[in-house]
Amino acid sequence: MSAISGGTINITGTASNPNAQQALTGQDAITTVATINRDVTSNTQTISNADGSTSNTNISQINTAVDSQGNNLAGTLTPIFDQAQVQRELAAQVQITQAFSAVAPRAVGDYAQNQIKDYTKAQSIKVMVEQILNDPNSSEETKALAQNVLDQANALLNDPVQIAQYDH
Repeated sequence: MSAISGGTINITGTASNPNAQQALTGQDAITTVATINRDVTSNTQTISNADGSTSNTNISQINTAVDSQGNNLAGTLTPIFDQAQVQRELAAQVQITQAFSAVAPRAVGDYAQNQIKDYTKAQSIKVMVEQILNDPNSSEETKALAQNVLDQANALLNDPVQIAQYDH
């Protein structure tokens, strides 16, 4: 495929020869621009086969469509914007957002409540473990296990993230 875009084309002469375009082509600049063929052409045509596959076939004659002004539309690009598809996708996004909005506050609340439960559990465990550690009747093995649990509880209770979540 080949084509020339509809962009700006400047054809200029030189200071010494302002009619250089006409001398080269026999046409002035205005006529040259007006006669540029901007059609997109192709020597192949894609054919859909019965089995769903496609094949390219060389063609020597292309029947082309023209617009209301007689411009050749062969190989032109068709708009890819599908308003109906965009509306469907937008409606789906709105529906998803609404569904999320309905459950998100509860999920956040549940998460926060669970974090608070973990923090308050750690506080309770710390109190119980400290009692075990201070009990003169506790064995050394029990005290060692209690110290391990106390260390874990203190780690959670001293975690800045946990503290911030519990304070709010």
